[in-house]
Amino acid sequence: LDAVAARGLAALGRTPPARLGGARVEAARAGDGLHVALADGFAMWRASGTEPVLRIYAEAPTRSGLERRRVAAWRLLRRAGRT
Repeated sequence: LDAVAARGLAALGRTPPARLGGARVEAARAGDGLHVALADGFAMWRASGTEPVLRIYAEAPTRSGLERRRVAAWRLLRRAGRT
């Protein structure tokens, strides 16, 4: 969990994305991280409470879709942390 990721998580929590990797975000819930619901799964960013780690959880209908979603979530986090 570096400074860019921490800023990105805070920024995404304040202003959740409208899209993630081409999929429309249907609902967003901030609290202990950020959870976004998509039509075919979800993505969640969460900082660990016990170690300096940020985890990205995701669900998608296919393995390749899951990898694309994971990469899109990571890129969005980094982009949000740089602004």
